[in-house]
Amino acid sequence: MTGASILELYDGHTYAFESLTFHGLVTGEVTYDFKTGTNRGTWVLGSRSGAFDGTIRIAGDRFCYMASPQDERCNYVYLDGDDIYEVKQSGIVDSIKRGALAGAH
Repeated sequence: MTGASILELYDGHTYAFESLTFHGLVTGEVTYDFKTGTNRGTWVLGSRSGAFDGTIRIAGDRFCYMASPQDERCNYVYLDGDDIYEVKQSGIVDSIKRGALAGAH
């Protein structure tokens, strides 16, 4: 997707996500706000859970985000039906978002 398409897809929307990390599968929900350049959400990893606040931006045709203590990640974004795939430059899927949640935007 282009940077403009990513912004339109994400801005003001809330998504369920799955992300494979070195610690295991993280699931949760995230809301994006490009007017403030922020993302907010909740996460679950095994028996642990929490909330996060981070920053977002578009860099060319990549979506960049950071939620402390992680480093910034910049990924390409692809659509497959209602599923959104964020893919690292190496070609590995970084996270999957499963369609906008009801009531978002």
